[in-house]
Amino acid sequence: MLVEAAAWVWNRFRPREGWLSLALLFMVVVLLIQAVLDVGWVPEDHVIIPAALLGLFLSVILAKRPTAAWLSWLLIILYGLLVVILTLANLWPPFNLVFTDWPALRLYWLENGGEFLDRSTSWIMAVYVGGRSNETIIFALIIGLLAWFLAAYLGWSAYRRQQPLLGLTLMGLLLAINGYYGAAQIEWAAMFVGMAVLATAVFRFAQLEWDWQKRVVDYSSQIRLELIVYAAGIGIALLAFSFLIPTIRVNRIATMLLGNEKVSALEEALDRAFGGVDVPRQRPITPGQPGGSGILPRAFLVGNAPELQKIIMMTATTELVEGPPATALTNAQHWRALSYQVYTGRGWALSDEREEHLDAFEPLALAPAERQVLIRQQVHWRYDNRIARYTLGYPLQFDHPVTAYWRDSTDLVRVTAGGRNQYEVLSRYSSATADELRTVTLKEVNPDIARRYLNLPDTLPERVRALAQEVAGDQVTSYDKALALERFLRQYEYSLEVPLPPEDADVVDFFLFDLQKGYCDYYASAMVVMARSLGLPARLASGFLAQDADEEGVQTIRQINAHAWAELYFDQYGWVEFEPTAAFPSPHELRVGEGTGQEVPQLPEAQPPLPIPELEGQPRPIPWVWIGGMVAAAVLFILLLWRRKHRWQRGADALEIAYTNLQQQAAKLGQELPPGQTPYEFDEQFQDRLTRYANQSRLAEEAQAVSEPARELTGLFVEHQYSQEPPDRTQTARTLWRRIRRPLWLLRLGTLLSPKTKDNDQA
Repeated sequence: MLVEAAAWVWNRFRPREGWLSLALLFMVVVLLIQAVLDVGWVPEDHVIIPAALLGLFLSVILAKRPTAAWLSWLLIILYGLLVVILTLANLWPPFNLVFTDWPALRLYWLENGGEFLDRSTSWIMAVYVGGRSNETIIFALIIGLLAWFLAAYLGWSAYRRQQPLLGLTLMGLLLAINGYYGAAQIEWAAMFVGMAVLATAVFRFAQLEWDWQKRVVDYSSQIRLELIVYAAGIGIALLAFSFLIPTIRVNRIATMLLGNEKVSALEEALDRAFGGVDVPRQRPITPGQPGGSGILPRAFLVGNAPELQKIIMMTATTELVEGPPATALTNAQHWRALSYQVYTGRGWALSDEREEHLDAFEPLALAPAERQVLIRQQVHWRYDNRIARYTLGYPLQFDHPVTAYWRDSTDLVRVTAGGRNQYEVLSRYSSATADELRTVTLKEVNPDIARRYLNLPDTLPERVRALAQEVAGDQVTSYDKALALERFLRQYEYSLEVPLPPEDADVVDFFLFDLQKGYCDYYASAMVVMARSLGLPARLASGFLAQDADEEGVQTIRQINAHAWAELYFDQYGWVEFEPTAAFPSPHELRVGEGTGQEVPQLPEAQPPLPIPELEGQPRPIPWVWIGGMVAAAVLFILLLWRRKHRWQRGADALEIAYTNLQQQAAKLGQELPPGQTPYEFDEQFQDRLTRYANQSRLAEEAQAVSEPARELTGLFVEHQYSQEPPDRTQTARTLWRRIRRPLWLLRLGTLLSPKTKDNDQA
């Protein structure tokens, strides 16, 4: 009884396009849901689940009914708003409240509805006054409505307009945007491509099948299965191929818009309105808060987009206040923003900080250090409303109130301020000579500094420590060890065209032994990690590379000048910058003794830097998805061949198969097959077509080879169809088809290549 009821429901509500078509659309929508949830934009992103699924099924129901389009979409819009708002406001009552008294249910709705209105109102008020809002409910509302309408349009375009590609294209666009800005896994997009190909093929065949039925065209039901198998194979092949093609650097295209003032204004407005939205694509650009994600801070430089050369970040003028001019010009190479302490194996993160608010011209309590140069800078930040304060060296005082962040009482991390983009700052820079730095030993290192800046993760590969020991372990002084590391790393190739490290790889180990090329983040990270392994306190600093001033003394700093470098601590002299990146000059190439003007060599000329390790080959993860896709496609192809062979082994059906193949090949040669045509009429028309090749020496022989077996096969088919007890002609049919299969293929090829044959057909 239950089986019969289920069968009745299955057949009663079965779409004309079949249940498979609906299942494929359902799977496409599920892929979109999973891709969005994988990113985790906002805590309320679960709204996409009921929105997308219910939107699809409602549109399918309305599309299958004879309802006017405007009325259908009015219902879709109203139900979309209702479902999304009910879900976000948590107005779906729990089951235990549905059957309780009305006051309890009413109180539940009032409390949750009031909270939703309050959160929405607070967001509207913040945006209205131009403030910043961390409220996420409106962004979730936008996600829910967008998912509802895209899923609804997918069902509508497939079942009402019979054009599923329109809805799939819009769905794919949303998936691409989610993947780019959300840094989602590529697997979602790859699976979507394969599923979209299969869905398009299934819907197309459903349209053809419906058309054939209306025109009373005789066709084999086996075509549907073959089409699905072929489409599945193509979809799997595309899925696998998508993992092999190079990644398109969309950031090159996106950065073209960054210099546009209107685009920048819109970006800032969206950032203020949706401050609580987590945007993974922006994580590498923003230092973040203490305990951050631990990534390379300059990741946006990858690709070396030409537009980065044009985007002006700031302009500045400098003035030497105190110290040797030559030393200041030689060493002041970096506009410093902040330093990173914690190396995670994947990149860098900030540790806990102490916050201090300072008034204008109030001095910063930096630790005392000898041999410092004083520099005054006038800085004009031009790109955005950034609050970071960039200085040459370490700031001593600003001309406006600032907030300083410390790791202890004297270990400055960064300085921020808001409300202005022009400021004046007095800073200091180390001018210690090479001989002076060589006098510092590891025994003199401050214990707090050593505890904070010698930490390395337990997962650091041992070969990194071994390489550092081999490169600089024999040097006597800390300074010479640092110079040896710097000179060694400067042998690596500088490049912005580098792949991302594997997820399970240590960044420094990957750079030193496998990649052996990279940009500033890799160089600086490698030097800091190798220095720490030798007992040298070190950290990574980031900011911008100083530029040559123009005739008016103005430095112009562009986005491409974003940079990272290493800082090592020398007792008495403080933090000293090192430049391990090969593409930029090192301040230690010419350390000038104060007042002497004599060059001090880095290392004796007899000791060249150790060569970099022999490239072992970049470890490539096993492409299981690609392998699985190829295997699945091969299995499908083998099954299809087996099925065709199996069809020949079903006795008398071999005649039907051979005759059907003959008709299909005749159609490919240009012969029409009217629905009411008899087998003998078909043969007469086919024989007439073969005579057209008589004047072509290359094809006449093939046509003659086909003529008699085709006529004999037609006679056998008639005998099989109309005899009461037809004899078994299976082997004869196979033999005849083998005789004419190759000549037919050659005739088809000749028809495609011979203009004369085409002209005869048209005549």
